[in-house]
Amino acid sequence: MRATGEPKYTAENRCLPGAPESTCHLPSHVRTCTPIGSVLTSVAMATKDPPRVSPHLIVRGAARAIEFYVEALGAKEIARFADPKLNGHIVHAELAIGETKFSLSEEARDWKNDAPPSLGGSPVMLTLEVADALAVGERMVRAGATVVFPIEDQFYGERQGRLVDPFGHRWIITQHIEDLSNEEIQRRVEAYVPK
Repeated sequence: MRATGEPKYTAENRCLPGAPESTCHLPSHVRTCTPIGSVLTSVAMATKDPPRVSPHLIVRGAARAIEFYVEALGAKEIARFADPKLNGHIVHAELAIGETKFSLSEEARDWKNDAPPSLGGSPVMLTLEVADALAVGERMVRAGATVVFPIEDQFYGERQGRLVDPFGHRWIITQHIEDLSNEEIQRRVEAYVPK
């Protein structure tokens, strides 16, 4: 249900009435106008792949964020779109870590695209499963991340820790180290005593 006064999408072009053409990032047959800096949700309408969730991170300093994710997490940059009318403001960038894609854009508070520092932090944690959690954690720290919980072997069969990247996004870095049944994990949860 849309809020009172909120514009609705039209069937003819699926664009918000009055939205500038520059905010429509895709060809008209798959277009949904989105505010500058918001995720290009219409990509999903053009694909026949099964539904999937892909994080879209709002950051202060998008170019630096791309460099961080490439250096610290081994991400590959797939695409980057900058608006010269906004002094090169990165309105959308797509990256991939392994087969998982995610996107990011520069904070645009006028469009309600707020980076974690503007909100007092982020309640969302991104989980990255890797072959060597300690090595990834060390690279993140060297690139400017802050350790929340150090990467250690956990009772539920993961080598895992939490870090906050320089842009305020929280990451769980995890490495599977022990095969356990759900029943065994439950037993360990019940027996666990926090240090």
